[in-house]
Amino acid sequence: MKEPDIFETTNLDLASFLVMEGVKLLERKIVDRKKKIVVLRFLDSQQNCLDLEHIFYKSDFKKYRDINKLLLKKIHETIKES
Repeated sequence: MKEPDIFETTNLDLASFLVMEGVKLLERKIVDRKKKIVVLRFLDSQQNCLDLEHIFYKSDFKKYRDINKLLLKKIHETIKES
């Protein structure tokens, strides 16, 4: 059962955005040790985390992170090839 004042995500970029927006990180918990999946749980007392999530997915911050990850992957591929 989901707690009404708790917002959970496994997305580190979204979690970073939420922290930047002042949302309090409550805890982190492992949900799958084998796959190393960790859920980050936030206090959503104002019930605005879903709105913030939508803002994040349309934001320049997300675009930046996606491009950054792509370039980092290409750098690692280049290093591995040499």
